[in-house]
Parts: sequence; structure tokens; C-alpha cells
Amino acid sequence: QMGLHKEREMEEENTIETGQMLVKAVAKANMLRMELETIFVNREEHIRGLLIALVSRQNVLMVGPPGCGKTLLADKFAGATRLNYFSTELSNFSTPEQIFGGLNMKWYMETGKQCRDTEGYLPWADIALLDEIARASESCLDSMLKALDNSRQFRDGGKTVKIPLMTAIGAANHWIEGDHLDALDDRFVLRFGVEEVLDTDLRRQIRKRRKKMSVGCSLSPEDVSALQEACIAVEIPDSMHDMVDLVEVSLMEKLGRMPSSRRMNAAMDAICASAVLEGRATAETEDLLVMEHILWRKPEDEATVRKTVVECVFADKAKAEQLYGEWLVDFDEIVKANSGISNVPTSAVEGLAQSINKIGEVVAELDKKQTKSVVKKMRDQFQKLCVEKRRRESVIPTWMG
Repeated sequence: QMGLHKEREMEEENTIETGQMLVKAVAKANMLRMELETIFVNREEHIRGLLIALVSRQNVLMVGPPGCGKTLLADKFAGATRLNYFSTELSNFSTPEQIFGGLNMKWYMETGKQCRDTEGYLPWADIALLDEIARASESCLDSMLKALDNSRQFRDGGKTVKIPLMTAIGAANHWIEGDHLDALDDRFVLRFGVEEVLDTDLRRQIRKRRKKMSVGCSLSPEDVSALQEACIAVEIPDSMHDMVDLVEVSLMEKLGRMPSSRRMNAAMDAICASAVLEGRATAETEDLLVMEHILWRKPEDEATVRKTVVECVFADKAKAEQLYGEWLVDFDEIVKANSGISNVPTSAVEGLAQSINKIGEVVAELDKKQTKSVVKKMRDQFQKLCVEKRRRESVIPTWMG
């Protein structure tokens, strides 16, 4: 009995220690997210997507024009994790040796057997950046299929080797296209378009921060392990599975097809990772939003999938988005008619304030948690106009906070 009592005490101590480690890991992950957000302007959802990919051990694809910061963001994120990091830029002339390492000549001379010298290459890495992946040769891409799928394996000489890869980050200037590339494309579960920042104020912030690129926060391998283990243990309530079923049925009606079972399973893992990063052991409705970045494969389907997820899961948010969209049309027309924000007359500003107050009366009856991000967009857009007119204090609707 004494031995059993001590064993239980040790189990309790281990549970407490594991819980404390997880709390610290979640705090550090969110500190890292916030620090990266101060460095990379207008990239909040991309940064959180990278964290979700790491915690759920999925791959992520970022596509956008040259110079919009895809590679730099991946480098800074990977560097802050203190994990083994492999990075390569692919091209039409890339070969498997560039990714998996060349022949280990010493081993070949001693044994007569072929194997690769993999240290510093993809088979050695925990995180990998595959830059310009859409430009890589077909043979090079085919060689990566097993390494990037859930099995995380590659052929080394005559044997199959398991690799430690947690997440691969693909970066490209255009989406991966072509029937022969469908298998590779399906390996990248989370997908993000990265647009060039056009807002003048945000571009000024980017210029000012150009030299402040060092990241002080970091995640240790132990932190990452604690987050990944917690992800496996997250529970998804049946009520949320009902919502996921509704999303699948709606996508079948709108697109004529459902996401693959593999993609849906990956979406469940990402939902669990979202919950972990919020410090929860049970997924909540807001975690389902990550499906916006997972359940589409063709770029032309992205808008439909995003709208469907919001409509099925967040009916109140969809209503607020609709009202804001209608108001934004009026806003844009007034700005255009007056040749810019600075020329909009005060009477028009006050008219826009009155119309957005009417929206506020409707939004007040909706779920605050669901409408929070929409209200922020409304406030930011309206403040831009009010600041320009020097009438911020007198015109900003009080319901916006």
C-alpha cells in the first residue's frame, strides 16, 4: 500500500509539473505571436497560422507577390522556435540532393552501400522552408511526397527512414497548379494568401520597423513538445461536430464536392491546436474558424469556403459582416465622389456616423464574441476618415468602444 501511495503521489506531481509546463508554453507562444505581430504589419492571421501548423504538426503554404515578406516571416518564426531548421530555394533545376543531401561517400567506400549525408538537410530538420516551391521540378517535388505527408518518411538508399519534421512551410509567388501536382498540393493543409500592404499608414509603419527585426521571445523544444502533446488531448464536443457536418453539406451544395477525409482530419487537428494556443483543453466554436484556411484547394473556391464556414458556424458574425459590407459600399462611393478621404465634407462624415450607429443597434443584439472582429474593422475604417477630418472625438460612435 505504501508503494501504491508513493506511485500515486509521483503521478500527481508529474501531472502538476506537466500542467505548469503547458501554461508556460502557451504564454510563451502568445508572447512570440504578439512580438511577431509588432514586426510584421498586417500579418496576424499568417502568424497564428504558423503556430497552429507547428502545434498540430501540419504543413502551411503562403502565396503572394515577391517582396511581401513570406520568406522573412518564415525565417523569423523558425528561428524563434530553437528547433532544427532547414531552408532552401527551389527552381526548375533543383534536384533531390538539394533537399535530402548528397551521397555519403565515406559510408559508401566502407560498406559499398548507398545512403545520404542528411545532416543540415530536410531529413534532419524539425521545421523546413521550401521557398519558391511552385517552381521546383517535377522529379524534385515527387521526391518530397512521403516526407511531407503524415508518415514523414523518405527513401535513403534501399530503406525507408522516419524523419523528425514537424511542419514544412511552402512559399510561392503563385498557387501550385497542374494535375501532376495535386498530390503535393494536398500535403499543405493550411493555406494563406499574402497580399502586399497598400494602406499608406501601414506602409509607413513597415518602413519605420525595417531595422527592428530581432525576435526576443522564443519557444524551446520542450515548449513545443508540451503544446503538441496537449493538442492530442483536446476534446471536440459533439455540438461542434454537428457544425462541421453542416459545413461539409453546405460545401457539397455550393461546390459540388466535399473536402477529402485527409483534409477534414487535418482540420480537426488544427482546431485542437487553436484551442491549445488559447489555453483550453476543450475546443470552442471560435476554433472552427481555422477551417477557412483548410477546406479549399482551388483559389477560386477560397471566398466560398470562407463565407460558408462563417455562415454555418458564426451566423451573427455573418450578419455583422453583411451590414458592414453594405456600409463600406456607401463609404467608398462617398470617398470616390470627393476625390479622396481628405475632401469628404463634414456633413457626409456625420451622415456615415448616423448610418453606422444604426448598424450598432443591430450588432448590439448579436453575440459580442462573434462580432468583435467585425466591429474592429468598422472602427478602424471609420477612424481613418475621422482622423483625416480631425473630428475623431466628436464623430466616432460611442458603441464602438
